Amino acid sequence: MAIAPLRTTLDRLWPTYKRFSAYIAGDWLLMATACAVIFAIALTNSAMIWLIGKPVDLLYKGQYDSVRDVLLMFAAIVLLNQALHFGAMTLNGWLTLRFIGRVREAMLASCLAASSPVMDQYPKGDVLTRLSGDLDKLSHLAVDTPLTLVSHLFIFVFYAAMLLWIDVRLALAALAISPVFLLHQRSFGQRNRRVSQQFMDAFGRLLAFESETLNNLRGISSFNAEKQVSGMHRTTFNSAADWSFKSRRLSALFHVTFSVLIYLSGLTIVLIAISAIDRGEFTVGHLVSFLLYLGYISAPVRGVAHLGLQWQEDMAAAGRVAGVLDVQPAVSEQADATEFKVTAGRIEFDHVTFSYPSGDAILKDVNLTLKPGQTIALVGPSGSGKSTFIKLLMRFYDPQAGAVRIDGTDIREVTLMSLRKQLAVVWQEPFLVSDTIRANLLLARPEATENDMIEACKAGYAWEFVSELEHGLDTRIGANGVELSAGQRQRLSLAQAFLRDAPFLLLDEASSALDSHAEQMVVQAIDRLRRGRTTIIVAHRYSSIRSADQVVYFNGDGTITTGTHEELLASHPGHRAAAQWQMAIHEQDTNIQAR
Repeated sequence: MAIAPLRTTLDRLWPTYKRFSAYIAGDWLLMATACAVIFAIALTNSAMIWLIGKPVDLLYKGQYDSVRDVLLMFAAIVLLNQALHFGAMTLNGWLTLRFIGRVREAMLASCLAASSPVMDQYPKGDVLTRLSGDLDKLSHLAVDTPLTLVSHLFIFVFYAAMLLWIDVRLALAALAISPVFLLHQRSFGQRNRRVSQQFMDAFGRLLAFESETLNNLRGISSFNAEKQVSGMHRTTFNSAADWSFKSRRLSALFHVTFSVLIYLSGLTIVLIAISAIDRGEFTVGHLVSFLLYLGYISAPVRGVAHLGLQWQEDMAAAGRVAGVLDVQPAVSEQADATEFKVTAGRIEFDHVTFSYPSGDAILKDVNLTLKPGQTIALVGPSGSGKSTFIKLLMRFYDPQAGAVRIDGTDIREVTLMSLRKQLAVVWQEPFLVSDTIRANLLLARPEATENDMIEACKAGYAWEFVSELEHGLDTRIGANGVELSAGQRQRLSLAQAFLRDAPFLLLDEASSALDSHAEQMVVQAIDRLRRGRTTIIVAHRYSSIRSADQVVYFNGDGTITTGTHEELLASHPGHRAAAQWQMAIHEQDTNIQAR
């Protein structure tokens, strides 16, 4: 009866170990060494317990010199035992760090390869939870658990052998009670798995909410929404706290009831042993050793029972880690994909239809040709497909129908790296990492020289502030460039685009959030960057729309309307209304500045 739940648990564990075995297979020699050290620890532990009982009988017999020899031997074994413990802990820590490093790297690589699908499927805070807390639980399952099981096995075998050697009848009586502990573990294990899964899901939602809140502090303040957001946070936290409390309560109940079973078992054995001593079949020293072995043999029994409880939580975490590792990229390279180099710079959207998995078609049978060297402005209401257009061109996604071609080549036939090397992108929120200005520039072109970086900064009007910084290019700028102003971040982003020197420029315009001086420098840098390049602008400013060679208006129903700015002003009500609104805002700003 008790074997069935154990077999069920192992059946569930095996696929998990098989899934993650590649991340620890390279450390088999370290694992074998750790097992050998654990074997030595169990052997010395057993010897120490036996030596504790010996002085009792020696003292009873009056053999005091022998007691001293036993104690010296005991001290030597203790020193050896502790040295072995140090080695085991060091090996365990090293194996755990290596495993976490490999899996963490693989998870990040999966996120980078899948890109948008990861963020579409999981909130950022939840991904961070999987990269930290869930990965720690997985490392416990993959590294700590096998070594702990080996330790429990050696200890149980050695201690059980000593119990049988001291007194077979007492040992068999003690071992006969073990099925009770397995049944106890079964009753708690299944409940703990359900509770652990609910807690981790709730905790992931909490971290996702906190991450979103910290990323939108200004927006929350601008709406005076602190009270509402605090209330939402309290509700989300309470949900996670409720499941955490249930998990803690279940764990506490497990340990208390397990201890009761241990004490009752020990009391039964003592009563039997006292009768044996009374009959002269047992010595007091043997009883001391037997009770110590019996007490310590409960540690592996308790440990295996606790592992059964912990497994449920760890396997739930393993599933969440695997969820990130197994996210499929929205696109993949063909086996025969070729290196791509732009010859002319002609872009074609040929009968392109695209929809996200969770919604209606964003683009429907779109046909569009962009001539080399043109500047094209993408305009239209929010959610109408402007950003999707950029994502398709960068091949973050593939269309469900039709094709995107550059110079007649379907971009699905070329390598992703060579395709994206032809594109310089300036996002509305600049792509900057927590490092130096130099490191951020080298993201655009790793082989760039210092002179290349300085010239790019000058072209992007960034050298003006970079040269004044104490450490120049080696100045650290903080997470997302937080140490820089909004205008400085934009100019540094433009310097990255100059440094990349790609034939296509994709620009998500963001100068509307800058002050007039910063906006003027950004606009001048953009005008310089556009020269000689095919430029696609997700336009927010009227001046950019007016200066474009072609305007593409996304109608919001999957279709587009193209023409010059003047043509669309005359023929397209939506574009005309948007342009008039932009003009009114511009005039209002001009009047304010004039005052």
